[in-house]
Amino acid sequence: MFYIIDAQKPKKYAVFILGAGGTGSWLCSFLDKQGLFNDVVIFDGDIVEDKNILRQNFNTSDIGKKKAEVVARRNNMSYVHGFISDTAILHQILAEFDEDTIPMIIGCLDNNASRKIAHDFVSEVDNAVWLDGGNAERYGQTYICIKENGEILDGFESPIDIDESFQNFDGDERRPDQISCAEHSESAPQNVTANVTSATTLFNTMSLFLHGGMLTTNKIVFDTITLSTTPMVEA
Repeated sequence: MFYIIDAQKPKKYAVFILGAGGTGSWLCSFLDKQGLFNDVVIFDGDIVEDKNILRQNFNTSDIGKKKAEVVARRNNMSYVHGFISDTAILHQILAEFDEDTIPMIIGCLDNNASRKIAHDFVSEVDNAVWLDGGNAERYGQTYICIKENGEILDGFESPIDIDESFQNFDGDERRPDQISCAEHSESAPQNVTANVTSATTLFNTMSLFLHGGMLTTNKIVFDTITLSTTPMVEA
């Protein structure tokens, strides 16, 4: 399994970053410093809270402000303040770009209901790149899904199709807008080291799509305790 990215034949991407929290807030700062992509839209419906300051890329002066707006203004990006409840808003914004623009979905999500929306969007377009980052307190992974000319490439399937944990909602299919902040914090503990490592892994993978290279894996896992990052093939 491999996918060759030819830097001599660049493609136009519209980058949709889903989530401006623990991973998304750091990823956007990396993208801005490197200036990799011109068209970046970040989506999040949350506001900055005091508890976010320790592990997310926000300052105390940001408390009470919209996360997406803070991150977008700081990093010269566009934003949508709101939790995505279906694929309509993604299609609406994609329609604002040239027809040959390919959506690159960057999942900085912490729930499977939102992942399902990203999965549905990819199934509804002809061409797409979907990088899905996720992490627990000390470890995490990035999945790579690629669709070209209406077909998902062999070996780069949707993470929902190949990872059973993403198909399991534990009886709770609620989106972030349907869960209280206190409840979510208790059920999904996070750590700044894992968040930054997840953002770095996503950033490095995104860079390949501009600079060229060869993908030989559809999953990258990391462990902040053993300080390891390992490419894997998930089938």
